[in-house]
Amino acid sequence: MKKIIIISQFLFWLAMLLATRSLFAQKSVTLKDLISIAESESSFGKLAQLDKERNEMIYKLNIARTKFSVGLNGILPLFSQTFSSTIQPDGNIAYTPIRYDNSFANLWALQPIVPTGGSLYANSSIERFNNFDNGETNWNASLIRIGINQPLRRYNPLKWNKSLWKVDLKRSVQKYNFDLEQMFLNTANLFFDALIAQTELELSQLTYDNNQKLYKIAEEKLAVGKISENDRLQLEYELTRSEANLEWVSANFESSVKQLELYLNTSFDDDIIFDDNDLTVFDALVNGEELIQLALENSFERSEIEFNEINAQKNLAEAKANAGINATIDASVGLRKGDNNFNSLYVDQRTEQNLQINFSVPIYRHQQSKYEKKIAELELDMARESQKYKCDELSNQIRIELVNLERNKERLTHTKTGRDLAIGRFNNMKEAFKLGSVSTLELTLAQADQGNAVRAYMNSLRDYWLSYYRLRILTMFDIKENQKIIH
Repeated sequence: MKKIIIISQFLFWLAMLLATRSLFAQKSVTLKDLISIAESESSFGKLAQLDKERNEMIYKLNIARTKFSVGLNGILPLFSQTFSSTIQPDGNIAYTPIRYDNSFANLWALQPIVPTGGSLYANSSIERFNNFDNGETNWNASLIRIGINQPLRRYNPLKWNKSLWKVDLKRSVQKYNFDLEQMFLNTANLFFDALIAQTELELSQLTYDNNQKLYKIAEEKLAVGKISENDRLQLEYELTRSEANLEWVSANFESSVKQLELYLNTSFDDDIIFDDNDLTVFDALVNGEELIQLALENSFERSEIEFNEINAQKNLAEAKANAGINATIDASVGLRKGDNNFNSLYVDQRTEQNLQINFSVPIYRHQQSKYEKKIAELELDMARESQKYKCDELSNQIRIELVNLERNKERLTHTKTGRDLAIGRFNNMKEAFKLGSVSTLELTLAQADQGNAVRAYMNSLRDYWLSYYRLRILTMFDIKENQKIIH
């Protein structure tokens, strides 16, 4: 008896294990799952991340170029063996051989001054000249030399470039967010391609199975004279057509899955199931005008507009500066000495001073400066007008997409109800056909109505969620979670 009980328990748990394995053999994936895969595995996601990191490195490099730097340069050695031409009193030219070595080393430090466009510098240098013909060696050294180079009334590229770098960094971050959101929209589009293809496959399989059963029933009814031969032929035709359609939609589903696998840089099991149970409607937590204001602050287009305007202002500042007097002052002070004895080179060095002012004044350029300034002003006006138009265009796109979202939400509710009704009606008609109370044509029409209702629901589900993802791209704001989008 115990053995029978033990064997029975074993068979029971074995059956449960097999049932569990069968239940989980088919793995289902949701849109949320695919978006996570896209962000971590897709080549587009990786490229977006690499582009963001590259832009961050470019910004850090540009900022580093405005910081204090130290370097060493020189010539070790410069050997020359040549001839020097000398004109003689009688007009002839004598060529005298010369051999020498000239070595030089310079240690320098530089600090750009971003607000003024100038720079502070310091250096210490030493030079050695060796004449091989007479054996003389001369030294020249500067212990320290400190100076400043300052443009006066000139265009300051450092100041403007630093402003552009900041905006460009902000733009690169927002472009990264934009690229990921565009990738999510594309993923959602491909997900619904596969989901609708899967639905078509399920409908085709269901239609084929139903037609098989109904054809068998029709043959039985024909044998007892309850239906005509024409009714049987109609069902045989529907069966043949549903079989051909099943092969076509099966190939279409496989193609949709392959497209999704390629985009996500991943692979799915052959029995993959795309699940839409988590795609439910939601209520937006912000109104339209608030959303537009958030979009104008956070969208990628906004940073692009800001960059273009600052760049136009930069060009105008350069044109104005070039039209007037430009000057540069260079002043330095240091200690220097020349000697033929290295040991006394740094003893009692003499003060060295330098002051130099370079200037340029455009006297007559045939109104070139005027036209350059006017072009820059027009480009700035164009940038501002473009900014206004793009802001208006963005606002309008958001309003349209919000209307589409609400309409698609209402349509989704209606098509879901229609789907449920059509499925229930077909099930009732199928039972009625078995009892002989409805015709073959009525049953076929009910089956077609069921398929159309399911397709209408899936298309409205797709339109609703694609509107949601388009709004995310336009606003960089998640209206479902009520938060800014920051990746």
